[in-house]
Amino acid sequence: MDQRIVYGTTCTWWDGIGKAGKHPKSGLPCCPYCRGMLYEAPSMEEFMVGVEEHEQEDPGYTQMLRWMQGKCFPSFYLAKRVWEALSRP
Repeated sequence: MDQRIVYGTTCTWWDGIGKAGKHPKSGLPCCPYCRGMLYEAPSMEEFMVGVEEHEQEDPGYTQMLRWMQGKCFPSFYLAKRVWEALSRP
């Protein structure tokens, strides 16, 4: 099973490589929503290294990022605003 995690270069979408779309012109993996190209990490463990490091500076980041999985936003700023609005009691 392919363990790669892919994440947007121009959007916030991230998930397993098997959930990526295919770019209509190049055939390369892309965001299934906006068709933006993707970066990749070899595994969830590798992907989470940077996330865990960022968590130290921004508590709650890991929980927000897990919520963002499979969602496409045009910017991290917008994703964070939606997350904050949905997280309010």
